[in-house]
Amino acid sequence: MFVSSSSTNELFTAEQVRELDRIAIEELGVPGIVLMKRAGRALFDFIKSQNARAVTVFCGTGNNGGDGFIMAGLAAQAGLAVRVMLIGSSEKISGDALLAKSFAEERGINVEPWNAEFASEAVHNKLDKYGSEWIVDALLGTGLCGDVRPEFAAAIQSINDSAMPVLAADIPSGLCSDTGKILGIAVEASATISFIGRKRGLYTGQAANVCGQLEFSDLAVPEAVKSLQRKSLPVYINSPIAMPARTAAEHKGSNGHVLIIGGNQGMVGAIAMASLAALRTGAGLVSCATVSGADGMRMHLTYWRKMLEEPFPSESSPRIQVRPRAY
Repeated sequence: MFVSSSSTNELFTAEQVRELDRIAIEELGVPGIVLMKRAGRALFDFIKSQNARAVTVFCGTGNNGGDGFIMAGLAAQAGLAVRVMLIGSSEKISGDALLAKSFAEERGINVEPWNAEFASEAVHNKLDKYGSEWIVDALLGTGLCGDVRPEFAAAIQSINDSAMPVLAADIPSGLCSDTGKILGIAVEASATISFIGRKRGLYTGQAANVCGQLEFSDLAVPEAVKSLQRKSLPVYINSPIAMPARTAAEHKGSNGHVLIIGGNQGMVGAIAMASLAALRTGAGLVSCATVSGADGMRMHLTYWRKMLEEPFPSESSPRIQVRPRAY
């Protein structure tokens, strides 16, 4: 299966993930090409789950491209029609990525160099000509810093113009893996499979516009490895966690007291919802400190789903008028 479980929702920076990669390779003795093959397998399993019969893979010259080469080789081996486009000089490919390229070529893949002619307005028709049903983006990984270079930007634009479903390897090309900022242009993926550690940039900034369905594969790297590279306070995905069980003798005074300060006349909505959120997430007692005259607070806390507060002036002091919300 292309998704592997992980006991944590912790998010990592690009530097931290590179350190995880190094620890797995140098200290645990897992060859880099093995991790690359696991990543390629995760990509292929996803494409296979979509019942695709033909795929076009856009590869860069680094390790992200290596993941794409492995995926292409596995797809060809399984009988899919596969086309591989290489952006960048093949002379720049080295190490594990070069081994991955050989893996693909040994399975009948002809790696085609990217050219300007392919980046024409007819790119969609060209992909149709080859029967492609999915595109795999394996252009740029977590090492990207600064705006995407023109050659890669043209390839990314062609991918986006194709209007075909796109699977991004690790991160959509052009997205900053630390901040979620689009660095000039980014692949607009239908799905993204992140490897080893979940990148912060997949959950922040502009990521929601380009990542599509987010999946994760830890590439069978042990969870214990993640504790070996801790350099900063951990950051987690904001997802529900199990509430601790309470004993029968517990009461509001034994489960924490939260003070929430805010609001104004006619503007008690935010503080009211924050108070309810505190109660729902386990606080035993919640106190709200707001301005004098915010008389809608009590009603808002009681009927916040059905009421609307509106201020209106009077001869004495501002008051709050509460009326039912129209549904």
